Amino acid sequence: MKRRVICCLMSAVMLLMALTGCGGKTENANGENAQVEGSEASPEAGAQEEAASGKTNLRIAVNMDAPGFCPYTSGYNVSSAIVVRNVYETLINMDADGNLYPGLATEWEWGEGNMSVILTLREGVKFSNGEDFNADSVIYSLKDYRGKTAVGGEGESLYDFDNMKKLDDFKVEIPLKRAGSDALITLADQMYCICSKQAAEEFGADYPNNPVGTGPYKFVSFTSGVGAKMEANEDYWGGAPVIKEVETVLISEGSQAEIELESGNIDLVTSPENIEVDRIKNGEVSGLKVLTLPSALVKNVWFNFRQEAIQDVNVRKAICCAIDKEAIVDVAYGGSATVANQKIANNNGAYDPAWDENPMYPYDVEKAKEYLAQSAYPEGLKLTIYSDTTPSEVRIMECVKNDLEQIGIELEIFALDSNVAVPALIAGEEDDLYVAIGCTSIGYAPGYLKNASPDMTPNWGKWDLMECDAEINELYEKALATTDTEECNQLVKEAIKLELENAMAVPICYPVGHMTCSDKLEGIIIDGGNSVYFLKDAYFTE
Repeated sequence: MKRRVICCLMSAVMLLMALTGCGGKTENANGENAQVEGSEASPEAGAQEEAASGKTNLRIAVNMDAPGFCPYTSGYNVSSAIVVRNVYETLINMDADGNLYPGLATEWEWGEGNMSVILTLREGVKFSNGEDFNADSVIYSLKDYRGKTAVGGEGESLYDFDNMKKLDDFKVEIPLKRAGSDALITLADQMYCICSKQAAEEFGADYPNNPVGTGPYKFVSFTSGVGAKMEANEDYWGGAPVIKEVETVLISEGSQAEIELESGNIDLVTSPENIEVDRIKNGEVSGLKVLTLPSALVKNVWFNFRQEAIQDVNVRKAICCAIDKEAIVDVAYGGSATVANQKIANNNGAYDPAWDENPMYPYDVEKAKEYLAQSAYPEGLKLTIYSDTTPSEVRIMECVKNDLEQIGIELEIFALDSNVAVPALIAGEEDDLYVAIGCTSIGYAPGYLKNASPDMTPNWGKWDLMECDAEINELYEKALATTDTEECNQLVKEAIKLELENAMAVPICYPVGHMTCSDKLEGIIIDGGNSVYFLKDAYFTE
């Protein structure tokens, strides 16, 4: 399932930031966000203005409609995220290498016992409607407004927003509900953007469709089935963007989007087909380039442990051995991925190459049959698999269906629109398996509490129904509590080993993301946590 939708409703990914010491102030990253492959580093402001002699409007092809523009509930749907991440801002930002740098907060430090985060806020910032940004804005956004959404209140497992403290007009303290050295890096996620109290009260329930933030762009309009429009925030605290108008255009077919790109009607395609990417890389199309996105993702087939058959470890091991991952990489991704045998990104500090070099469950149909014979279902069984209608995920499900038929498991596929699939997976009443992205983090070890924690809401797979989960969860909690990076990485490696031994999921591949665009478009910047692009420094050369 498209990673941005999945990750939002599973709650924010728990990520561990390397720390410099107990309670000490963190060092802010001085560098800008890393550029995607194919574009040069952003020039300094003066040089950028000189270079930006091209057009000042940007048209972006997206392949799905936007469900809204609330940073807390709209998910990581690309159509929503483009607007959300350029209209709103977070307190802290993260670059493509996993480094933190200032956003609406200029400094941060740990409170007593590392059980709170103290943030110094940027002064002189205004929302695009003229409202002043200050400590009250942060408290309203995260405690009052976000707290009323599905991901706030009881759905918030890390921050204790109800007990936030205003230390002065530009300093706040956010207590934590648990030991959480992931607390800083998680604040870079769009689910912790800061919204306008004035606009939220003015628009009421319609605020998600009329977003107002402090970002470099202002929302103009949205037409379902067509797209959204933004215009430059000329009073933006970081300087007005060079590109003055941004428009998303809904084009569901990747091949059609590429035709529009080649004809000049579109400047950027967010989800190109692999064949189109290859054409541009091979020089078959002039005037275009491919941008390669930094990735911290693993595509997995997940188990729903509410189902009796899935609780049988030999059924799970049989499924693990029966799936031909190399074929999936070719069929679903056209080779734009590598096989994964652990559910942590291969650019993460806790990644262990040994599991990919010598997989615990290599593709082996005969071994899969042996496992199934040892299960409570030696004669075979029927299962269901769910995902949304993203083409790569539909292809994965089709491949898995064909593979499992070889060992006597009949698989029924359900490819649903995201707004139908997500509630179904949260309820967990029908699915046995589901296909989804697992987000980790570039450079830093994650805590998979969204899977392992019995307190996580919603808990899609209900890992806590399995006896081994208590030990797995304990290791992740220790990893989140430590301030030592190496200790954290080792704890995560131990947890992943236990997950593999108990076949808790089927890692499939490490996807490589691409965008295609005009070769005159420069300066798009990638957020390392969610691969969301910021447009404030984008410009066209002549």
